[in-house]
Amino acid sequence: MKKIKIEIKKRITGKILFKYSCEENTTRKTLLQALRGGADLSGAYLRGADLSGANLSGAYLSGADLSGADLRGADFSGAYLRDANLRDANLSGANLRGADLRDADLRGANLSGADLRGANLRDANLSDADLRGADLSGAYLRGAYLCGADLRDADLRGADLSGADLRGADLRGADLRGANLSGADLSGANLRGANLRGANLRGANLSGADLSGAYLSGAYLSGAYLRGADLSGVKIKTATVFTGLYQYIVIPFIDEENKQWVKMGCYTRTIKEWDKDFWNNNSEFPNNGDLASKERELAYKTAKEWLKLNSKSVKKKA
Repeated sequence: MKKIKIEIKKRITGKILFKYSCEENTTRKTLLQALRGGADLSGAYLRGADLSGANLSGAYLSGADLSGADLRGADFSGAYLRDANLRDANLSGANLRGADLRDADLRGANLSGADLRGANLRDANLSDADLRGADLSGAYLRGAYLCGADLRDADLRGADLSGADLRGADLRGADLRGANLSGADLSGANLRGANLRGANLRGANLSGADLSGAYLSGAYLSGAYLRGADLSGVKIKTATVFTGLYQYIVIPFIDEENKQWVKMGCYTRTIKEWDKDFWNNNSEFPNNGDLASKERELAYKTAKEWLKLNSKSVKKKA
């Protein structure tokens, strides 16, 4: 049988990086042979290649063109993919644990169910990427672009998303416990039912975000911009966040119809509703004069005072 020679070339210059001949040769065989020999495949042209299930652990593919490639279930753990073009690539179920993907182009890529634990995705472009159910726990996503990305049910525990662009991202049911979202742009994002316990949202832009049903216990929201955000089906006109007053965060806010609300823990109610039944959580905060109950009363009084002061300015602006 005749041997087939396949060359792997540099995507811009056309320079041959590696060549291999064998019977029934394929791009996969050639690439694996190159990796076995420790070849440097930075800038390699591998557009549309079928590398599904391939073991590419530790591969050096900086600046490589893997756009549209079939990389389902491939092992890229510890691989160097900085500046790589992975646009529209299928990486579903792939192992990218600890991979270096700084500045990589992952627009429209399918990363559903992928393992990205501890991966470095600083300044990577993941706009419109499919990250449903992906494990991004401990991943480094500072300054990453995630506009319109689908992150439903993704695991982002302890991930660094500071300064990330998450405009219009779908984060329904995502686990963001302990994640760093300081300065992130989450305007218009869907965070319905997301777990944000202990997350750092200092200075984050949450305008127009859907936070209904989100878990915010222990989250840091100082300086966060909440105008137009949706808390339990209520659109915010102006709001502030108090932490440290009692066990949970307190968010007094005025909605777009100038109605006054207070979110305390998992309860979001109007002032009238709170005044009518303040001691609604007898198991955790019984009306018995203990420290926890006194702190809850103080938190509510502080929220009401803020609303009293700000309702006047809101009416003037209207």
